[in-house]
Amino acid sequence: MRLLHAAGIPSDALQLIVGDGQVGAQLITHPALAGVVFTGSTQTAQTINRSLAARAGAIVPLIAETGGINVMLADGTALNEQVCDDVM
Repeated sequence: MRLLHAAGIPSDALQLIVGDGQVGAQLITHPALAGVVFTGSTQTAQTINRSLAARAGAIVPLIAETGGINVMLADGTALNEQVCDDVM
């Protein structure tokens, strides 16, 4: 997180929360929530998805990595060849 913030991502735009789910369950209901990236169990990802779907207003995107391996995020600015090399 320090590296991401040092690279220019504002700390109020990207935050990491590690916990047992109690804090996350409260955060999912916050009206300022704009998106969720989750790594963990499929069951928890499904619970998050249901909670987000039940919210009124705009759809909140969810990115969930539930394979239990490693997460890698690539956005539309990534070069496909570079992503493939990095994954391999």
